[in-house]
Amino acid sequence: MRPASGLREVVGWPRLLCAVGISVTGDQLSSIAVAAYLLAHGSPAWVAAYYFVAIGIRLVAGSNAGKLADRHNRQRLLVLADVGRATIMTALAGVIWADGSPIVVIALIGLSNLLATIYRPAFAAWLPNLVPAELLPNANSAEAAMHQVGWILGPAIGAAMAATFSTSVAVLANAATFGVAAVITAGVKVQSNPIDPSQTAPDSAVAQPADATDAPDPGVDADVANEFLFSQRDVLAVTAAVMLAFGAELVLHFVLAERVYGMGAAGAGYLTAAAGIGGLIGSVGASNAYHRYGVRWTLVGSVIVGGVFTATLGVVPLVGALALIAAKGALDMFFEVALCSHIQSSVPDSELGATFGRLDALGAGAQLGGVTATPILLNLTSPATAVAVFGLAASLVAATVWVRTTPAGVLA
Repeated sequence: MRPASGLREVVGWPRLLCAVGISVTGDQLSSIAVAAYLLAHGSPAWVAAYYFVAIGIRLVAGSNAGKLADRHNRQRLLVLADVGRATIMTALAGVIWADGSPIVVIALIGLSNLLATIYRPAFAAWLPNLVPAELLPNANSAEAAMHQVGWILGPAIGAAMAATFSTSVAVLANAATFGVAAVITAGVKVQSNPIDPSQTAPDSAVAQPADATDAPDPGVDADVANEFLFSQRDVLAVTAAVMLAFGAELVLHFVLAERVYGMGAAGAGYLTAAAGIGGLIGSVGASNAYHRYGVRWTLVGSVIVGGVFTATLGVVPLVGALALIAAKGALDMFFEVALCSHIQSSVPDSELGATFGRLDALGAGAQLGGVTATPILLNLTSPATAVAVFGLAASLVAATVWVRTTPAGVLA
């Protein structure tokens, strides 16, 4: 196994990571400012519509967007996605400056998110062609860290710019970040990965269970070769469980802050910040965990433990809740890095984009399901019970997948 520092030797990787960081930060930079604009020019329903469109676009377009990444040059798609979003954000800044209609604002946000659905599968599918297979977990871990930094800094910078200058200036800055990211990505020089991420093409599978007598897959890290490969059904089930719980947490953090911990709804910011800090820490250590403990522990074990942590929220003191949420955030990054690395190492290159697109669409649907189901469940039971239901459901699904696999990767 190469050390993480080996990534610096990969041609084009530092530039691409920088572009991702700028693009992700830009993605988040105007989110708070635009939501505040919609609230000031209408009602909370406009804000709900804003987030519904952002998630719904991924659900509707995710699969087809992923297929584009298998049919066209992935680097070019990344550049076009950023250029397109820069153009749309520039137009949005003009609409907001002119005090335009919330309907137009949401329509432009929808177009921007449509292009964003192309970015993720194109990037994830391109990575194995840029980074050697044994460094994929390290690259995914670094990219996850950039996402966490963007999620933390983007809204803070955007809110500060909107308060100091105006919402239109914050959105225009967002457009600039996309433009810079496009220029950097276009300049990445690609050195083909000498290791084919998969030599076999399982029919409609995210991963094909290996036979105990098979040779190690050349795309699987040497530290975890001959360990655990999961079927498409298992990967999709665990992903859906994770995203369902995540969608529920978006609502439950507000409810827990107000009804359980007495901080008011605004106190949800502290809970979300704890998750972000934990996610940042977890993203830094995710590749080491993957190399050390293997895909089974990081992909499935992290969900089992994280679900138990979530289930205990509402019955522990605030300090304990913050610690558990931070730990859950770290485990979420373990899961994400393991998921991406596992798929990149076991799915043929010609199907990578479509696979990541399907997962993105599934995740969006499950997230919407969690957001929708949570208010219904809260009408029937207490916040502590509701959070326990979602947490234990994720743990149960992951535990089922755990017992279905053996060290040979054969379904039990």
